Amino acid sequence: MKINRFADVARNTIDQWIYFLKLEKIKDDFTARGLKEAKEELDIMKLSDQERREYEDYLENLHYQASMYESSYRVGEMKGEKKGRDEEKRELARKSLKEGLSVEVAAKITGLPMEEIATLKD
Repeated sequence: MKINRFADVARNTIDQWIYFLKLEKIKDDFTARGLKEAKEELDIMKLSDQERREYEDYLENLHYQASMYESSYRVGEMKGEKKGRDEEKRELARKSLKEGLSVEVAAKITGLPMEEIATLKD
């Protein structure tokens, strides 16, 4: 296919790709699949070495920030779950004590330390 003979008129999606490859431009009404992504890649490839390194550093920083956010969210979520489970254990210990079970038995049932259960008795 001889791109230089292309008349710069895009009548279909193949013409849109040829137009892009020849002129490195995309008109607003182009609809060829993958064309906009290809332009973004080409724009990155056209950057100078220094600009490309800065862009890659910027992307790496964005990935790092997203990772930190995700990690902190999960840690907070896990802490919240643990607090909820601990509170459920304390409530079970309170009910066990109220039913007349000993501190030792309540500790075995809940897995909480006897000292903590003893404070719940009051």
